[in-house]
Amino acid sequence: MEYIKQPKIENIIYKSEIIFIELSPNWIPFTLRLADIATSNSTGWEDKFCISLFDYDKNGTHDFIGYIMINVRECTFGSFMAPIEMASTGGFIIHKCTY
Repeated sequence: MEYIKQPKIENIIYKSEIIFIELSPNWIPFTLRLADIATSNSTGWEDKFCISLFDYDKNGTHDFIGYIMINVRECTFGSFMAPIEMASTGGFIIHKCTY
């Protein structure tokens, strides 16, 4: 499960589907609008946004795994991998970003 939000604003702009029993999940591709990421007086290209990862629990107390902070410009260079902050192992791979 992943949440994408703007830092400081805490506005969740996307929540993915839940993928069960998978250590290397592949989420369904989705679209984020630059207008949703951009802060005031900005185009959105350089504005950082946060992708938070959680381990789903049936009782609703989802375990926080970690997060990455990234901007759209970093995603546009092709396949991109970022380490997950606060996690002991693993990374987050963005395979494709179109604009």
